[in-house]
Formats: sequence, C-alpha cells, structure tokens
Amino acid sequence: MAASLQSVLGVQQGGEELASALRALGDLTVSGAAAWIRALDRIEASRPGLDLVWSGPEVPGLHAGDTRRVFEELLAGAQRSIWASTYAFFDGPRALEPEGPAGVLHAKALVVDEQVALITSANLTEAALERNIELGILVRDPALASSIALHLRTLIERGLLQPLPEQ
Repeated sequence: MAASLQSVLGVQQGGEELASALRALGDLTVSGAAAWIRALDRIEASRPGLDLVWSGPEVPGLHAGDTRRVFEELLAGAQRSIWASTYAFFDGPRALEPEGPAGVLHAKALVVDEQVALITSANLTEAALERNIELGILVRDPALASSIALHLRTLIERGLLQPLPEQ
C-alpha cells in the first residue's frame, strides 16, 4: 500500500516529501479525495496478488501463509494441472539415477492450473514444512504460472529433466 500511495502521490521514498504530499491530501475536496482513492484502487488492482508464505515457528503479530496449508489448499483446489518441482520430497530419493548428470533440479515451485504459483525455499519434506524457517511467495499471476509450467515442460521434452514415474 505504501508503494501505491507513493506512486499515486508522485513522490519518492522519504519522510518529508511523503509527509508533505499527505498534508496536501488533507486539503482535497470530497470529489478530489474520491478521485484519488479510485486511482489508488486501480493501481492496487493492477498488481498481481502476492502473499508471503512461511514455515517454522509462528511469530505473534506477523501475518503470513503457512507453507503446509498453502500446499494443501493449492493441491486440493487443482482442476486441470499440477506442476511440482522440489529437490527432495518426503523421504524420497535424491536423484532418479545415482550416476546421473552432475547438476540436479534444485528449484522448489508448485504451479496449479497455470494460474497460481508458489515459489519457495521449502522442499516437500516434513522438516521444511514444519520445523525449518522457509520463505516462499504465492503469486496469482497466470502469465508467470504458465511461464514456469512451460519451462518445466520444455526441460522434460528436451530430455534435460525426468518426471517422477506415476504411482
């Protein structure tokens, strides 16, 4: 909200310039204030939905999504597709082939229906979802989500990445 406020007011970050602009807002007429509020609303609506997602101990007074809960909600709400990328998963193998390529997939992301993406430091392990302090960003942006899915799909098509076998 602060960034949107600064954008609408046309001021840089900083105390006195922002304070001066806020004082000027106090001098607006009702219709001028309404126009300003509508402009601020349009700016907020044009930005993709971004939410922080954390694992680890809860900190009173700080709001953030819980990694396990976000994973579960995204998976439960999937209608068409799920792309999951993780370095490790619940006691799973570290690599598909012990003598495989020198590099490994280290990205941690979940893309659901090519509409929403969770990009996170958390692996799909009990430790990462419950005990480790992990940080992620939940992005509701179809362009970004589709781009991640396309990248993973292309890596698979070119033989640079192997999907896990279906159970």
